[in-house]
Amino acid sequence: MTLNLEPAYTAKIIVKKLLNYFKLITFSVLVLIGIQAPGFVSDYGKNLDARLAESKLSITPFQNTADKHFNGNIDKLINHYNNNGDQVLIEGGESISQVLMRHKLLQEAHASFKASTFASYQHTLLNPIADIRQQAWDSYDFQVLLNKEALLFGLIFALIIMSIVEILMSLLGLLKRRNSRSSLV
Repeated sequence: MTLNLEPAYTAKIIVKKLLNYFKLITFSVLVLIGIQAPGFVSDYGKNLDARLAESKLSITPFQNTADKHFNGNIDKLINHYNNNGDQVLIEGGESISQVLMRHKLLQEAHASFKASTFASYQHTLLNPIADIRQQAWDSYDFQVLLNKEALLFGLIFALIIMSIVEILMSLLGLLKRRNSRSSLV
């Protein structure tokens, strides 16, 4: 058995090995990126919880007034403010209405987020409350969580991205071979 150590053959081996190492490094980086997702989703959820709690504190006094004077109907309280004729009370009614709308938005987002583990990722990625997501992003510290969810998410993320890259590279190789064949004919 003789070793073929021609420079072209040796260069091909080196390039192939370097490409394999590059793929391993890329896969590792993608795993680390994917591991960040559960931590960010968790931070978003904590921010959402805090905003909802704050919103509840803000709306509670108005709800108490509505309970006392309007059989619990806060919309009737807002209408009372708006129909009073006093500009200060009208503006107060608009403020209560805005606080109520924000509270309802937070309640809906919280319910969507807490529906399931998948729903929390879906909500954070596709339908977040923008200011809460931005706050979570601004205060996010990159971390390497070593729990099952983070590792699984990281591996799946890396496998999906690497599979897409491999498919694209294969398609490019096919196109290149097809073009080189057609130029030979």
